[in-house]
Amino acid sequence: MELHQLGLSVSYAKVLRDLNSKGVVCPSQLQKGVFKIAALDNIDHNPSSTTAKESFHGTGISLFQSPTVVNQGTCQEKLTSTDSSKKYALPDYYTAVPPVAIKKDDISVPKSPNDIVANDDNFLQCWIENSIKLLEKEVSESDDKITWSAYHASLQSSSAMIPALIQLLPLFHEKAATAAMIKHGMDVIRKTIEYLNPGQTPI
Repeated sequence: MELHQLGLSVSYAKVLRDLNSKGVVCPSQLQKGVFKIAALDNIDHNPSSTTAKESFHGTGISLFQSPTVVNQGTCQEKLTSTDSSKKYALPDYYTAVPPVAIKKDDISVPKSPNDIVANDDNFLQCWIENSIKLLEKEVSESDDKITWSAYHASLQSSSAMIPALIQLLPLFHEKAATAAMIKHGMDVIRKTIEYLNPGQTPI
């Protein structure tokens, strides 16, 4: 018996119907109009069981949504009912990974239109001074913020923070360590972010 038959989740068939209704592969939990960050990486599963016959070496794409107190986003449109008897599959634009040819000669990197401005050294200096003071203590305490991330996180107001929402897109069988998969992943990310937050530069 499957989980959706026990009322614990929706069926995979319904997920596919929803994705085809929107015309873009995008989890319905993500809000529209909110800044998004995407991450693409390899997924390796090497079963250790002596009876295992297969392993998986594919690619996964995760989307990270960063809502704020001012902008928590809007829900995606409700999907119209579709024929439940029809069999659906992921769209071809998502599953088909086109081949890519890499040019090794005459590669030109465009110059930055603006001068690169160095970050304010005050942030670094404050952290260094705080770390030196803590490291000179004879006994460290559990709430000492020594690392860069812990120190700067302690300066932020926790009351104004809204947890990020993370969603994983359907996995790819292709390995991430190929130019074709990287290029295809960038195209998928661009299409999904354009649907969720039009005008945002994909990151």
